[in-house]
Amino acid sequence: MALLGILKKARQGSANDAIWASALRAAAGVARKAAASESDVLRAVTKELQHLKLRSTVALLTPDGQLEVQTRPVSQSIENTLRRLTGLQIAGYRFDPQQVDIYREALSSGEAVFTTKQAHSVRQIMPKNLRPLLSRVMHLLGREQPAIVAPLILGDRPLGTISVTAHWLTADDTPMVAALADHISITLGHVRSRKKMEASLERERLRNQVAEALASALDLPVVLERVIHLATDMTDADAGAIALIEPDGETVTYPYLFGLPDSLRFQPTSRGQGLAWRLIESRTPILLPDYSEDPNALPHWVDAGVRSFLGVPLIAGEKAIGGLGLFALTKDYSFSEEHVEMAQAIANMAAITIKNAQLYTDATRRAEESQALIRTARSISALLDHETMLHLIAEQAKVLLQADGSRIHLVDPEKGTLRCLVALDPEAEAIMAIELEIGQGITGYVAEQGVPVLVNDPSSDPRGVYISGPLGGEPECLAMAPLKIRQRTMGVMTVRRLGPNRPFTPSDLDLLTAFAAQAAVALENADLYSQIAAQAQHLEAEVTKRTRELALSEAHYRALVETSLAGIVQIDTEGRFTYVNQAFADLLEITPEEIIGKPVSSYEGFIPEIYDVVLERFHARMRGEQPNRGVHDIELITKSGRHIPALLAASLITDDEGIPQGATGLIFDISERKGLEAALQTERDRLDAILTNVGDAVMVTD
Repeated sequence: MALLGILKKARQGSANDAIWASALRAAAGVARKAAASESDVLRAVTKELQHLKLRSTVALLTPDGQLEVQTRPVSQSIENTLRRLTGLQIAGYRFDPQQVDIYREALSSGEAVFTTKQAHSVRQIMPKNLRPLLSRVMHLLGREQPAIVAPLILGDRPLGTISVTAHWLTADDTPMVAALADHISITLGHVRSRKKMEASLERERLRNQVAEALASALDLPVVLERVIHLATDMTDADAGAIALIEPDGETVTYPYLFGLPDSLRFQPTSRGQGLAWRLIESRTPILLPDYSEDPNALPHWVDAGVRSFLGVPLIAGEKAIGGLGLFALTKDYSFSEEHVEMAQAIANMAAITIKNAQLYTDATRRAEESQALIRTARSISALLDHETMLHLIAEQAKVLLQADGSRIHLVDPEKGTLRCLVALDPEAEAIMAIELEIGQGITGYVAEQGVPVLVNDPSSDPRGVYISGPLGGEPECLAMAPLKIRQRTMGVMTVRRLGPNRPFTPSDLDLLTAFAAQAAVALENADLYSQIAAQAQHLEAEVTKRTRELALSEAHYRALVETSLAGIVQIDTEGRFTYVNQAFADLLEITPEEIIGKPVSSYEGFIPEIYDVVLERFHARMRGEQPNRGVHDIELITKSGRHIPALLAASLITDDEGIPQGATGLIFDISERKGLEAALQTERDRLDAILTNVGDAVMVTD
């Protein structure tokens, strides 16, 4: 009987050895077939073991240290019954190996472990709330059997475990299971190495594709579109977005979206809000199976249907410029680490291209803005009419900023208020009717502070002034710049875009400020021109009036001089006749033209004895050695040779500083007086002779 048992046991051992030999040959055969994936390897091994009447379960470690069941150790009917009983799917089920004794021991020791307590291990694997169902589960699995759990180890790194169950297993079978595990580990290693190589080649192909797609693009919208489409195609994402940091460094905008509502583009996020800022600040990828559960999830994006999220930072050089976000809009899809690597590879190449495109776009925009400013400056500088210039400035600002409306408020220096003088707006009449105090409202604030302001939501700005009616109803975006000249604010220029979907940017505000500076100079020039023109007009009228008065005065003077009975002459500092009147010419029996312009020294109308005296006195007066005025007796000689006694009243002509400029002389013909004096003298002489020779006294009475 004992011999029969020994023989039976020997036959059983020989059968077991044959089974293990077949199992190992099967594992080796799977390895030689170079299966395409890990699931192919595990499926093939499980199938071969099932042919050998061995129940096996392979579980692989996940990144978080869980074991995930990869194979089905039971028939489809039993699995369906277990699923109905527990609500769990065997394939894909995860558990913590540290909570299951045999798995913890196998992974920590690196050795295969034998147990006869299958039910105990199953109980530890089951969720706590389902453990009361253990007996029913074990009934479905069959009577309790011995089990061997062996770790799958490649090098020093554990990959997972294989569990083998059979009624005939003993501790002596442990090395066989360990050998089987080694075959499987090596095969998985080959598959992973090949997958890694394929992934590396795929990334290289991707890099080449991305580089080729981005190399020829400098237009920023084109670059962003290509980046998003490449990333979503490579990762099978449903949607994507690019977040870029604004120049202020405190805001992130979303200039390009794919597969998401366009309204999200117009909802920028401030620093610290949303996952984009987490990407930028941490500079590390973010992988979320459920976007909505993250505390940084944005409600609008959750409402848009975002489920899974994969984000990678965009880093150009040493600076993070934004982030690339990829989204799954269905619950059944999750991104993998492989997707993270692909997205990061795209982002690394795209970041430099995006930065270059930004620089190119900025340079192009600045060049276009400079040309526009030059053209605008020329057009407004060519005008000097104040009202026409105001309308042209408002029109140019509207075109330059691609706005729906523009207006100009100017300060009334007398009232100290702001009045809208030009409004190119559908509501122009209502706008121009409003008068603001300096400091009142956003416009008044700009005028008071002299600083530009960007307000893309005026309704929420505390500086705003509420206006009832149509003006206060529609959402709008405003950009305002002061009209300043030499630190003096003369007014405020405002441009307006209707609705919230076209907000102004800091670059827009810089452009408006530069234009406002030019406009202020042009307005100042127009004001100065108006003042100068008014002053010139006043001066012209004054000159005309004075000229008329002077002409009248000169006419009176000339009439007086020309009709004077006395001769009048004027002599310059060189001693030349500059004027003689007709009375003097008639006295000398000549015409005025014969003597005007000739030196006094060449005139023969003075007798030599008197000429020297008159000329010497003239030069003495010019030198200041004689009084400015004097009266002298002279004798003139007419053209016919007649001698005429005359009285000369000479007067020096000086300028405002008293410098001699010539002399004027009034000449009176005293021939008649001289004749009377001679007659009187003759009569006096006669009477003196009579009186001298009369002996008697003579008395004269009245």
